[in-house]
Amino acid sequence: RHGYGAQAATMIDVRYALMLAPPQPAQQSGIAGQQVAAVNARVAGFNIVATWAISTPASKDDWVGLFVFDRPSCAAYFKTKGDQTGYSGFTVKAEGMYEVRLFLNGQKDMAAAVSGRVCVGDPVPLELTYHAPHLIVTWHAFQGTLAGDDWVGIFKKGERSSKKYLTYENANETGAIKFSASKITAGVEVEARYFKGKSGYCFSGSSTCVTIPIEGVNDDPFHACKGTARISVPRFEVVDDCGPNLYYADGPQGCPSKHNYRSVIDCRSISNYPLCQDSAHPASAECAGVDASPWEQRQRDGDPICDHYAVKLVGKRVIAALADGCSWGSGPCEAATRASRAFVDYLSQRHCGLMYTSQLPDLLLQAVAQAHAQIIEGKLDLAGVGTTTLLGGVLIRVQQQQALDFSHAFVYASVGDCKGYLWSREHRTLSEMADPRAADPRANARDPGGRIGPHTGDLPDLRNICCELCPCERGDIIFLVTDGVHDNFDPQSLGITPAECHCVPARLDASSNSATADHPDVDTSQTWEEFTRADPSRAAAAKRAFAEEHMRHVLLAPLGEPPSRDAAVCPLCGAVEASIPADGDNVPELLPEHVAEALLEHCHVATRWQRVWMQQNPKSKVPHDYQRFPGKLDHTTCVAWLVGE
Repeated sequence: RHGYGAQAATMIDVRYALMLAPPQPAQQSGIAGQQVAAVNARVAGFNIVATWAISTPASKDDWVGLFVFDRPSCAAYFKTKGDQTGYSGFTVKAEGMYEVRLFLNGQKDMAAAVSGRVCVGDPVPLELTYHAPHLIVTWHAFQGTLAGDDWVGIFKKGERSSKKYLTYENANETGAIKFSASKITAGVEVEARYFKGKSGYCFSGSSTCVTIPIEGVNDDPFHACKGTARISVPRFEVVDDCGPNLYYADGPQGCPSKHNYRSVIDCRSISNYPLCQDSAHPASAECAGVDASPWEQRQRDGDPICDHYAVKLVGKRVIAALADGCSWGSGPCEAATRASRAFVDYLSQRHCGLMYTSQLPDLLLQAVAQAHAQIIEGKLDLAGVGTTTLLGGVLIRVQQQQALDFSHAFVYASVGDCKGYLWSREHRTLSEMADPRAADPRANARDPGGRIGPHTGDLPDLRNICCELCPCERGDIIFLVTDGVHDNFDPQSLGITPAECHCVPARLDASSNSATADHPDVDTSQTWEEFTRADPSRAAAAKRAFAEEHMRHVLLAPLGEPPSRDAAVCPLCGAVEASIPADGDNVPELLPEHVAEALLEHCHVATRWQRVWMQQNPKSKVPHDYQRFPGKLDHTTCVAWLVGE
């Protein structure tokens, strides 16, 4: 490989380069689902090796062109001579980003296939942030950077000409440049690009986009997110495996919904509230103690369902968002719908080209800000506009390094009380991602801890906003749930006392010395309120440990056999535990549909007696007695997918 600053390039024979790394098509064009052509590019010193394959009859007018990345003009080309497959090479003089395009039948404007971008020389990933009144560009300062030769430019988003920069500065060996934002029009979305000396305006790295805020206007929630968020995202190199849009799920539309894609993605949403009792919707059989199906398309209390999910499969990446509208009605329902769609749309347009996981927090917080802005867009009166919690992120593949024991990472942002969980196929364990309520263990369970939408004026509530990374492996399952799911695994809402949480002693935080595996330091007469007041952190850890273990038992129940409807809950020591296969048994692998179905079924069963009581006593509130009336009635949604499939 040619090292930056070296006097001569090491040339590698084209055939040897192909033998070392057999090419795979990066992008392709097709008709009715059939692949027509594919082209790939690989770098060998200052050579770019191009390989192509054409499935339709080839023409002598087919040609392959080398382009500076995203530029319309061709830098060099060769004819394929009518061959359906083959390879050839280009020699370039300037370092930077390039791509190869394949044109059929003499076409000049419409490429049949485009390779992924490749970099001649060392790539320079940039990070661009706005700290009023400056734009700050940072990069990893490598040996050989020449302050008088290399330069960094600020460009409008999507600007194809590298000569049309808004401002620029020479690079320096500190790896940081501060630009005055006063030189740039407010409200414009910009990006940074790094150019090496004598590159001929061919950049070697670019940043994600940021927007210059309009002074005095409260429509810049990103900077509120950036200044408030708790960020914990280590830096790992990302595999560039973007591809075509393969699947998109969007729902529910106010009523129960179900989406499944090839047992890879499963999304479900139901309402656990009782059916309405009026002339148009007569009382159901629940009055007689028989539970109604949660999938009945009949009106229920609390309609419409105010949860909403948006999930997109792009190449080998999953972009997902789950929103839970706060309270009932059309306002929260619309807020959740707008937020989840805006979050996924924003990420879908900008996730390609990332080089490091540390670039994602800004992108995710920008997506949260965009979701907030979308909720209030076009609303002249904010009085009826709803608010919503939001959990969303992107599943990416990371470069395999000797020190890493995982192949993928789900990087996500969260505001509110939706939760994410990871099922490990190898270890058969279930673990919760960062608890959004952990920042304040004493908080009221009815308080989500944060929300987007007009909470105070037109501003969001960002108390618990965070950005985290969850490492995972191929075959694991990630699932996101609203509080209508995880609250029904909370021991307090199931009527289980602290002393009855058998999983507490073995699963408490190792930093706590107040309990042992055999003798937990729990007063058998304590209520959860008393436990929380005495030791809020330990009470939260006990609840989390119980919920994880209880959820694991529900998921490992014999596949296809739902929890018993004869019990309101499925305690760890009850009938469900007796029917769970041992870890060593030959148990079929969990699939996303099994996860979503088991969790929603559990929540429906757990809340059964509340629905029955409400049907029989329509004018009275359910008594506050979790042992007689366990569970929490709510809209209930789960989004699950397989990692790496």
